[in-house]
Amino acid sequence: MLECDFKTRLGNFSLQLKFALPSEGITVIFGQSGSGKSSLLNMIAGFDQPTEYGSIRFNDQNWLTLSSNTQTENTPIQKRKIAYVTQAPCLFEHLSIKQNLQYAIDRQHQKAVNDHDRYLSLADVSQHLNINYLWEKLPSQLSGGEKQRVAIARAILSAPQLMLFDEPLNGLD
Repeated sequence: MLECDFKTRLGNFSLQLKFALPSEGITVIFGQSGSGKSSLLNMIAGFDQPTEYGSIRFNDQNWLTLSSNTQTENTPIQKRKIAYVTQAPCLFEHLSIKQNLQYAIDRQHQKAVNDHDRYLSLADVSQHLNINYLWEKLPSQLSGGEKQRVAIARAILSAPQLMLFDEPLNGLD
C-alpha cells in the first residue's frame, strides 16, 4: 500500500493530498497540465519534500514524516527502492547504452528469493523494447524515443518495489 498525506506550497500553487493506493498492479494519475502530477511523483520519489506537513508510507516502510516543518523521518532516495522514469530521459552520457542498462542490473533493489521472483534478463528487456541494436551507442547518438525506451528498460532492470512514470511515452512513436 502506498499511503500519502501531505500539503505543500510551490510558489502560488498549493497541493494537498491524502490517499492510499494498492502496491500491486497499475495506478494511473491524470489531470490537467500544472495540476501537480509531477510534484506528487517527486514527493513520492524523495526529490522534494512537503513544505507544510506530510507522511509517505510504502508497505511497511515509513519514507517520510514531517509535521509542522519538523522532520522526524526521511528515507534517502537511494533506499526507497523505486525506479523513476521522467518526461526527459536521464541517462549517463559517458556510458554506452549497454553500460547504462548494466548499471541498473548491478544495483538491483531486490534479489530473487525463489523461482517465482526471476527477473527479466538484459537480452529479454532489450528485445521487448527493441533496443539491442543500440547497446554500443552513447546516449548522445540516440533519438528522443530511443533514449526513452532505454530509460524504461533501465527502470525495469533495476527490479524496484515501485515504478514511477512521468509521461513515459513522451517522444515515442
